[in-house]
Amino acid sequence: MHGPGNIRPKLVDDPLSYRPISLTSCLGKLAERMVNNRLYWWLEKTQSLDNTQAGFRRGCRTEDQLFRLVQNTIDGFQNEKHTTAVFIDLQQAYDRVWRKGLLMKMLNMGIHGKMLQWIQTFLQNRTIGTSFSGTMSSKRTLEEGLPQGSALSCTLFLIFINDLPSLLNTQKALFADDLVIWTSEKYPVLTRAKLNRTLAIISTYCNLWKLKVNEQKTVYTTFSRSPKTTQRTFRLTMNGALLKKEENPTYLGVKLDKQLRMTEHINNIKEKASKRLNMVKRLASTTWGADKSTLRQLYLGYVRSTMDNCLPLQAIASEHITTSLDRVQNQGLRFICGGMRTTPTAACEIDANIEPLDIRRRRALIEAVERYKRIEKNHPNRQTIDRWKSNQRIQQKSLLEVGKNLEEHYHLPTDREPITRCPGPPP
Repeated sequence: MHGPGNIRPKLVDDPLSYRPISLTSCLGKLAERMVNNRLYWWLEKTQSLDNTQAGFRRGCRTEDQLFRLVQNTIDGFQNEKHTTAVFIDLQQAYDRVWRKGLLMKMLNMGIHGKMLQWIQTFLQNRTIGTSFSGTMSSKRTLEEGLPQGSALSCTLFLIFINDLPSLLNTQKALFADDLVIWTSEKYPVLTRAKLNRTLAIISTYCNLWKLKVNEQKTVYTTFSRSPKTTQRTFRLTMNGALLKKEENPTYLGVKLDKQLRMTEHINNIKEKASKRLNMVKRLASTTWGADKSTLRQLYLGYVRSTMDNCLPLQAIASEHITTSLDRVQNQGLRFICGGMRTTPTAACEIDANIEPLDIRRRRALIEAVERYKRIEKNHPNRQTIDRWKSNQRIQQKSLLEVGKNLEEHYHLPTDREPITRCPGPPP
């Protein structure tokens, strides 16, 4: 099926700016969801998916991958180690899925019978056409790739890339097709050899399964307490191309700084939140505009939601960094309540029924640590917690160090019920 739409590509003349989206019937979408629910339930029940993969999985969040990266790096700081990380970009990952290879991987995973036959039929004989100025082009059959916009495509992609993490001999985190690998060493030059070997494995894997790494967008960075070390460059290559160094890389929406003090991330979300708050302020004045309840809902959904980005990671930032975010909320509270600049912040928080951001950060970190302590023992985040030992050589505190202090401060119980990601009974 084809339908009209307003297309605003970055470059009108560049074919890569356009991405076809599958527009199927309601009955087709319903069938896809039914099959997807049953397939996903089986994958979680049999624990077939790699635990380093957090994309499109129930109970998983982007902060899960960032938690381990940040925790391992700061632990390295405590042991006088430096961490080099490579952020790998898979070019058009969904469009390049090798369908025959996907079916073979499903068969090897234990998926067969009518489920495999249905998915094989679902992927076959898919056509594409373009409509422009009332003229329809001839249809062409798509030989490879997964249908964009399909509920089933996400789960099928997880199956297709599921065997990659087990081949890598460094620390890794995967969120759908967003892959980061890292290693920590006392001497930074030692990380180069390990990462180059892992990059060679990824290159071989992509050539074998018809995927492609975008060398231009694949970058690396070095996290270290030493400014001299962070300025060094290493010869890291992918498919013969020299990788670029990014001073403050962005992974899963979080901008990371060299010493992982969360300065860049907090400044980034502060700028976004300030712009959004200024837009909300245009909706009311002293004598006209939206009422208090409406302004409160707009603030919570449009402004504070921006500042809630990766709250657990914000808990390790120093007070003078997080204060900039608190000021944005204080402005919003006084605007909602109609207060003056001299109105106490605590009074505005009570009147608007909005909790302080500092409490939200601490609670988010406690919830994250408690959740990792309750998941299966073979999960990398659970293993990170089980192996962790407090080592306060430097003043900078890790996520688990702050979490431990909060646990002792609030006297949290130590008896915990395990949780599972398997979504209940079979659908």
